Amino acid sequence: MKKFLVLIITIACSLFVISGCAKESEKSGTESPTFAPSVPGTEVESVTIEGITFSKYDMTSTWSDDAVKINMNGSEVTFEGTGARQSGKKVLIEYEGTYILSGNLTDGQIVVEVEKTEKVQLVLNGVNISCSDSAPLYIKSADKVSLTLPEGSDNVLTDAVNYVFETPGLDKPNSCIFSEDDLTINGTGKLTVNANYNNGIGTKNDLRIISGTLNVKAVNNALKGNDTVVIKDGTINIESDDDGIKSDNETEENRGCVYIFGGTVNIEAGDDSIQAYTKVKITGGTVTEKSIGKDINCEVIEVTEGCLINA
Repeated sequence: MKKFLVLIITIACSLFVISGCAKESEKSGTESPTFAPSVPGTEVESVTIEGITFSKYDMTSTWSDDAVKINMNGSEVTFEGTGARQSGKKVLIEYEGTYILSGNLTDGQIVVEVEKTEKVQLVLNGVNISCSDSAPLYIKSADKVSLTLPEGSDNVLTDAVNYVFETPGLDKPNSCIFSEDDLTINGTGKLTVNANYNNGIGTKNDLRIISGTLNVKAVNNALKGNDTVVIKDGTINIESDDDGIKSDNETEENRGCVYIFGGTVNIEAGDDSIQAYTKVKITGGTVTEKSIGKDINCEVIEVTEGCLINA
């Protein structure tokens, strides 16, 4: 009887393991990745500026040789490494790690959907990505995603005038670059965002710009971080039909803030140049603004003399 029970338990465990492997395999449509994800965050030290900490992950703009390479040519996509796959017009990134994207993707979408505890680094190494019915970059789930702009790279993302949503009545994504979680931009290359539907770069959590040259043109808000927008450095040129930079979380303490510590920020806004619910703090760099509405729309404003210029 004991031998029979042991046999039954062994078979049950085997079926459970096989079932788990099958579900994992379904996630990628191929075999699970065999590489050790080259997640950044160990090469540099974290930096704290006036109480705001930029983590090692935020500050890292390098990558290792085992990064997955995604090469795009029109509608054709090839992969060197595992962890991502193509499904119709979408490139699905499903595992933690570093992915180097290069080439042109016409009428396609990059979708990041990993576990909430996992990080993804997307290296935009000279890409031109457009989408005719949605956002070209949609981060559905992650702990944090960083967009790294390599030196000398020129990257362009363009969205649709009208979006078709996966779930009717649920208007997500709603930005040309849209993230449900924290998003960081670093590196020394160039990123151009043409937002024809709504916001330019938007995230439900924190948006952090460490460095790089960003040109963002949007029919609504150019930069939108629901919790915070933090600019450490870089050159940022904004043209928006509504607000230039916006953070509007009004339900959580210390959220709904815009911080600018350095860099060159040029804003032409159809409404307010900067709008925040809790606080706007500018202590370094130069912000040159030209707006139809207010230069800064917020109850608490801290601006170091000489940092804000009305064009």
